[in-house]
Amino acid sequence: MWTEKQLKLLESGGNAKLLEYLTNYNLHQVDKSLKYQTRAMQYYRRRNEAIALGKAFEDTEPSIEEARTLTDGRKLDQ
Repeated sequence: MWTEKQLKLLESGGNAKLLEYLTNYNLHQVDKSLKYQTRAMQYYRRRNEAIALGKAFEDTEPSIEEARTLTDGRKLDQ
């Protein structure tokens, strides 16, 4: 059974929105073992959760270079 939070997250996100977001950062074809470790996805998850829960979210969307950086600091483009 889905929790209310999980349902709200699905409603505010969804596959089509995620694919569009990943495409903007040219991450849509990156291996999923890396794609979900990027700063772009870190930002997306925080933003999506804020939207779903009706919380304020004022973080700046990452630049392409920053977005394509893994959370451990490694860059995808190197």
